[in-house]
Amino acid sequence: TALFQLGTFAFLSLPLAISVALSCSLSLSQATPIATTTGIVADRSAEVAEVKELPLSELSTEAASYLASREGARGVAVVVPEKNIIFTSNGDSLFHTASVFKVVIMAAVMDAAFAEERELTPEELMLLDPMITLSDNDSATLLWFHLGGASGIQEFLDRRGVRGLYPDPDDYWGASLASPKGLAGLVSRIVWGDMLDPIARERALQYLEEVVTDQAWSLTAALPKSIRREHRLRKKDGWYPEEHDC
Repeated sequence: TALFQLGTFAFLSLPLAISVALSCSLSLSQATPIATTTGIVADRSAEVAEVKELPLSELSTEAASYLASREGARGVAVVVPEKNIIFTSNGDSLFHTASVFKVVIMAAVMDAAFAEERELTPEELMLLDPMITLSDNDSATLLWFHLGGASGIQEFLDRRGVRGLYPDPDDYWGASLASPKGLAGLVSRIVWGDMLDPIARERALQYLEEVVTDQAWSLTAALPKSIRREHRLRKKDGWYPEEHDC
């Protein structure tokens, strides 16, 4: 059994939004890479600004070389919102998202409340916190169906102009697919863009900053504690088992 490690995170003070997927398996799924587009815009319309895409090697030759040395599926996207640039390596490849998709569910719940001109309900708040900070699966499932399942999530993605994210049509949220470009673009819009109103954005950032230690075991765990503290790291990790020999 191979273990896919996925993560999406943001350094609030740099600023950067990053999505990474790594595996020791030779293939993740039968899904084929597709062309996607994402970006950061200044208002809450569904139009998405064009972003300039550059290879990851132009941001970091060391990171690009490391990825090239690995076998198996892998993908990286780094958004620099102030320059409207995204650096990618296999940025359009699709990966199962596992718990990383909880960030999408959170954004959809908050956006629904904004669209309906209401506050988040006590029930929504009671589920959002553990879904992100504890990575609670039951909370994610309840909110998924609260939104109308895959069709409700897709309506949110279409309305907000998000590309590269695909809710699982059989309503297994962990089996939803996403590209690194799609995830990094979504996170950048949550943190610095148009995705959420200011109150919801602050709440989302608080959840992502308060992820408990035993749920921050993946990509960001290798960073020195000083960097994580200095830049107020927001993160959400996930893993997905694959039936392949490493």
